[in-house]
Amino acid sequence: MFSMKTIRQLFKLLLPKKIKLTAIDSTGIDSFRRSKHYEKRCNEISDLPHMTYAKTSLFVDVESKIILDWDLVMSREHDVKIAERIFKRNKIKNVYGLGDKGYDSENLHEIARANGIMFYAPVRKMDKRGFKNQRPKGIYRRQCKENPPKFKGMRSIVENINYVLKGTQIDSLRSKNHFMRERELGWHLIFYNIKRVIGLTKSKEVQTFLFFQIRIYVFPDNAYFQAKDL
Repeated sequence: MFSMKTIRQLFKLLLPKKIKLTAIDSTGIDSFRRSKHYEKRCNEISDLPHMTYAKTSLFVDVESKIILDWDLVMSREHDVKIAERIFKRNKIKNVYGLGDKGYDSENLHEIARANGIMFYAPVRKMDKRGFKNQRPKGIYRRQCKENPPKFKGMRSIVENINYVLKGTQIDSLRSKNHFMRERELGWHLIFYNIKRVIGLTKSKEVQTFLFFQIRIYVFPDNAYFQAKDL
């Protein structure tokens, strides 16, 4: 009933007004309620049909732990490519962003700053010979290595959010079609943000949330019984 455009519009209504520090991270989600880990341990890969891989990336506000944006892919796409899409549609300006070594990319730093995000990611050791004083390429990558921010340890907040979501809400994605998986994940994240908003609301403030339940009833007619008799 709801398109992804409508779901994202509802999602934006729950975003905090003041955002200073953000973080991004990716995690895998099982599909069809079957764990890939135990599937491999039980040697059931050949007996059961292949389970589709769902990779979720979350862009969160570190202070309130509210999810700002997300992306879902059904393949092992690189974290940098996913982060580029999230940063390009970002409308929040003058904020700091944190990521792990998987987001070490000069092009990603440029996209982040062009969209109002001062991004930091640890520099990877690209030289296998292990030169300690090797200078990374790119002005923003060099800044990350020479002047790391004091709050770089706050990146673990997004990992905690991933853990909470997978432990309390999203044990797996049940939809079989990709467009339905996106909607399913979107509603899960909206519900999570509602819980965060309620938890952050002061006792003097009152907020109202409306939940609608849709029921579908089937009424058999004469045509059904006639076809059954034939």
